[in-house]
Amino acid sequence: MKYSIIIGLSENCYEFKRFDFILKTIVNSFRFIENKPEYEILIPCMYSSGEIALQHMTHLGCNCIHGGIKIRSFYIPLPVNGYFSNSIQYNFAIRAAKGEYIIQTDTDVCWREDMVQNIEKILSADPDAFIGCDFRFIKEEYSDYSDDLYSEVTRGEVPEHKIRTQLADAGLGWFYGNLQIFKKSLMVEAQGYDERMRNWGEWDNDWNLRARMRCKARALPQWSMYHLYHDHRAHKPYPEGWDFDRFHKLLLTYGREDKRFVKNDDNWGTTESKYFKHPDWEGYPE
Repeated sequence: MKYSIIIGLSENCYEFKRFDFILKTIVNSFRFIENKPEYEILIPCMYSSGEIALQHMTHLGCNCIHGGIKIRSFYIPLPVNGYFSNSIQYNFAIRAAKGEYIIQTDTDVCWREDMVQNIEKILSADPDAFIGCDFRFIKEEYSDYSDDLYSEVTRGEVPEHKIRTQLADAGLGWFYGNLQIFKKSLMVEAQGYDERMRNWGEWDNDWNLRARMRCKARALPQWSMYHLYHDHRAHKPYPEGWDFDRFHKLLLTYGREDKRFVKNDDNWGTTESKYFKHPDWEGYPE
């Protein structure tokens, strides 16, 4: 199998229309490849409530089947300290992945129809490439999951008046976490995303720096993805009264000053990981 597409879910992601919409764009992109590579879609689900987990797993198992591709979804318990963790969630899925390449993408981004074509072009020239891309944010009033929007995002022709903002210059040293593509073997060598990284925009930022230690970064054509507006965010991975400034400085230490390529132990992506089992972020073992 060539690709394992991993999309993480958290317990407040109830917008199944949005989720089905982005899955449709992903599967559509594979239809533009003459010799379609074999791929799978993995959905790691980290929940505190068994009831919510059952709702999501039932929906994924019954409704999210597109183009003959069945989704593999699985439940992941919260770590011992009880806080949601993107890095741990994705590590579980990476260990389960069967593909040669991991495509880590989000529940709120749509793929342009030539996305996979362009991924294939880059990998044919550089099989070890670390790939990312820029994206554009669609305004709230246009993020309606309609047929018209689907047609616009897949063709890469969303009118300017529907665009709220855009991010640029991904090829100049930074890839956003909404899409990162890399060999699974590279992540296995690194022993996963840094499991000390809990909040949005840090675990994948850290990997952005580490992956470049081993391979060349390549950028997809601009605006290969569109980001849909949504209100619901993953619940905070920290308790009330959390010292955000102090924790942010700690994350910078983890991700910018900790230059190690390998940061976890051999049990990364399992319930035996030292960071899964440790109750207190302030005393994380090294």
